[in-house]
Amino acid sequence: MRIALVKDITKLWTVYKPELEKYGAEVVLLDIFKEKDLERLLTGDWDGLIWRAKHDPYIRDLAKTILYYFDVELGVKTFPSWNSYWNYDNKVAQSFVLKKIKLILLQIVFFTIKRRHYILQKPQTIQLYLKHQQELVAQMFIY
Repeated sequence: MRIALVKDITKLWTVYKPELEKYGAEVVLLDIFKEKDLERLLTGDWDGLIWRAKHDPYIRDLAKTILYYFDVELGVKTFPSWNSYWNYDNKVAQSFVLKKIKLILLQIVFFTIKRRHYILQKPQTIQLYLKHQQELVAQMFIY
């Protein structure tokens, strides 16, 4: 069994590698932020892929893309699987899952200003200012 194990800043690969090797797996450590390792990942013959990515949006979103490709498109087993990772660190997606299982949620409103996400409980009045100019840039009344 040949497993691609992505090295990243979580350092979880230092835990996974010896455990997998105990069971006879050939573990190949890859730093996908290096072009050579990314190429090896995308062109290699793998039985599995493990990448427990961190919350950083750039790393998380890249992990989601690669996990989807391997799990769904190629049929290679991944940890985490796409079905358990697609909503990782995404409060909007997580709220969909919670609503589907009919969990009682606070009524919330999602809105985006300048690519930052805010989650608010109702009712509130929100005023956003540019700090250095004291200029009102958005005002929302939520009832």
